Amino acid sequence: MKNMFSANSLVLGTVQLGAKYGIANDLGQPTLAEAQAIIDATYNAGIRYFDTAQAYGSSEDVLGKILPTYFNVKVISKFAPELDYLKNNILEEAFEKTIKKLGLIPFGMMLHRYDWMKDWDYGLREIIRHVVIFRGVNFGVSVYSSEEAEALLDIKEVSLIQIPLNVFSKEMLDKDIFARAKKANKILFLRSVFLQGLLLLEPKELPQEMGFAKECIKQLYDFCQHKGVGVKEFCLGYALFKAEGYGRVLFGAETKEQVLENIELVNNLNIDDKTFMEWEQIVSGLLVPEQMLNPSIWPKIDKKG
Repeated sequence: MKNMFSANSLVLGTVQLGAKYGIANDLGQPTLAEAQAIIDATYNAGIRYFDTAQAYGSSEDVLGKILPTYFNVKVISKFAPELDYLKNNILEEAFEKTIKKLGLIPFGMMLHRYDWMKDWDYGLREIIRHVVIFRGVNFGVSVYSSEEAEALLDIKEVSLIQIPLNVFSKEMLDKDIFARAKKANKILFLRSVFLQGLLLLEPKELPQEMGFAKECIKQLYDFCQHKGVGVKEFCLGYALFKAEGYGRVLFGAETKEQVLENIELVNNLNIDDKTFMEWEQIVSGLLVPEQMLNPSIWPKIDKKG
């Protein structure tokens, strides 16, 4: 395909800046100097969106020490999922803490869990309007399923939806969430492109506890080898292929070098659309374990073993 993408299609996910994160992360949390280098490389490549959350360890604090010196950055954060969100002033106080930590007004503020939406018509709507929307901040929700994403499409106050999307996400594709989100004027943010690094591990590198993913990972690696493309390039390119015109793609990094590698991959993507569609045909016939697609239910990995 003719490469129509550039690095400004990307969003830097910053959970790694506040905590050790990801099955393939052997480096741990970057130092402040390393975080500065990561953000410098990101910004210099034209990326202006940064994703964080109150639950991402010290991520908001780290960003607050670096980002206020940059021009036109757009930060999206999320309320901590354990907050007593209907209680008086809890969300307002939490939002003010985020602003103070970041040193700027975020572009967007999201719910970290869709289950809060059960109280949307029972007080949450008015709280969100007062705390977030009336301050000129975009409101959104992070979801885990196509059903959750669908339910948000008709809620006018929701302008941002964060969804999981990777090369095995049959469910999101079947529901045509992308075209419907564009029609509803919602911005999609696609996360878990590499499934927290799982898709970047060769089958022989998989921890024993993740054996349930081995057959799917093998199919991916065999396909990419047959097509002569790297797995990382293919996974990132696939997300951009699906998001074209409908959203932005999140990626994370523990080092500046990882940032530069992802940017180079995007700027030099050379995979034909037919290759992505051929892969979708293969995935449609695969039995993809639900456990594989939901990191929240992954077993604890014994890295010493």
